[in-house]
Amino acid sequence: GRITPVPAVGRVLYRALTTRTAVRGFLRQRVYANPELVTETMVDVHHAQARRPDAYLAPLAYLSGSLCFDCSDPLTHLSQPLLLVCGTSGGRSAERTAAAYVRLQPRTQVLLLSRAGTVPHEEQPEQFSAAALSWFQPRAA
Repeated sequence: GRITPVPAVGRVLYRALTTRTAVRGFLRQRVYANPELVTETMVDVHHAQARRPDAYLAPLAYLSGSLCFDCSDPLTHLSQPLLLVCGTSGGRSAERTAAAYVRLQPRTQVLLLSRAGTVPHEEQPEQFSAAALSWFQPRAA
C-alpha cells in the first residue's frame, strides 16, 4: 500500500513537543504552582517516559477523548467516604471539580491546597500528609 506522511509528521511534531526544554516548560507552567520545584532529574524522568516506544499514543488518546469516562454513576453508588485533595493553582478549576464530586457523592471531604498545582501531594507534602493521616484515623460510627 501507499505510505501516507501524516503519521510521520505527527511523530516529528510529538518529538518536538517532548524535548527536554518542552518537558521542563510544561512541568513549570502547567503542573507545578512553584516552578522552582522542578528539578533536572524530574525533567529527565518525564523526558525518558515521553520517549518510550508508543508514548506518542497517550496524547492522541487524550485529545480524542478516549481517556475520558463518565464516573458519575460509580461515584453515586460508593458507600465509602472520599477524600479529594486538589491544588488551587492547577490549570483546571479545583473548586468546580470539588463541587462536582460533592454533588455526586455527598460523603466527599474536600481539601483545597493553595500554592499547589496538579500534584498537591508533592508541592504541599506536609498538609497532604496531615490530611491523609487524619482521614485514615478510625471514626466513630
